[in-house]
Amino acid sequence: MTKKVILYLLVMLLSGILFDNVYATNKYYDIEDYNISFSISSNYNVIIKDNDNSSVYNKLRINKKDIENYMNTLNAYVLATTQDLTKNIIFTRKNDEGSEKYYNLSETDEEVVKSLAKGYVQGTDSQGFNLNDYSIEKINDITYIIFKYDYVSAKNEHIYCLKYKTIYNGYDYTIYIQKYSSISNKDEKELKDTINSIEIEEIENPNKDSDEYVLLSWIVIFLIIAVIVWRTSKQKNKNKDIINKNREKNNLAKKSKKQDSQKVIKKEDEAKTKEDKNKDAVDYREKSKEEKDKPKEEQELKEERKGQQEENDDDIEQKYNDLNKLKELLDRKIITKEEFEIEKKKILK
Repeated sequence: MTKKVILYLLVMLLSGILFDNVYATNKYYDIEDYNISFSISSNYNVIIKDNDNSSVYNKLRINKKDIENYMNTLNAYVLATTQDLTKNIIFTRKNDEGSEKYYNLSETDEEVVKSLAKGYVQGTDSQGFNLNDYSIEKINDITYIIFKYDYVSAKNEHIYCLKYKTIYNGYDYTIYIQKYSSISNKDEKELKDTINSIEIEEIENPNKDSDEYVLLSWIVIFLIIAVIVWRTSKQKNKNKDIINKNREKNNLAKKSKKQDSQKVIKKEDEAKTKEDKNKDAVDYREKSKEEKDKPKEEQELKEERKGQQEENDDDIEQKYNDLNKLKELLDRKIITKEEFEIEKKKILK
């Protein structure tokens, strides 16, 4: 009986140890100020910015002020370190123009993400770090740019890093492991397990609506301008057509009036000429009859003078009559002032 009890207690003890090893390997953290939660191996001592970390400082025997200054330099809000301080997992977050522009890397075009990754690599190279390549991976709907590098610090310490970088909620989030020896497969798995556990509370982009509103506003403005231009152009064409039609009507009316006036003048001239000829013929016959008894030479001389005088009188009288008729047409507004002056000059030549 005693053996069974001892055996039972031993099994329970071993089960408890195994249970602790299997289920108590990770610790969960929820940091509301940074909208992030994650789990991390209990092998790490976790220091969270602006929290009471005195128990960790005491356990590790480190200076609080030195650690806080170090975290501020890195923009770190989580520093998880091993007991011997040789390996760290660091969480950083910062806000800059690039992170505000892209806001969420998971919603950014793939080519843009690749371009950003190359930019990060070049930036790392420019600091004298040894970096071979990068990869892009989407984990739990969060797109990460991953790269591994090493460098020699100012204290001549060889440091190795494996970094996961993303942009979320307009912030540049970086989670990376840092140690003083080469990063092993076990180290990579530890960091990957932490990355797999990360959840970031999504915050709606405040600029999204304003950007859409600005775009919509511009579209509306362009449409209004297009309608105004179209209607203005249409009205101009309509007005132009009306003006052209009126101009044609006016030209036809003027042409018709001019033709009518010319016909009237012509008829009046013909009637006057006929009347003058008839009158001249009568006068000539009467005078010829009276002068039959005069000497032939005197009669011829008189007739010659008379012919010249009659010719001059006829010309003056014709011009006078033409001017009177022209004036009458002007008064009746059949012809314009300009047309009157033109015809007047022709008559007086």
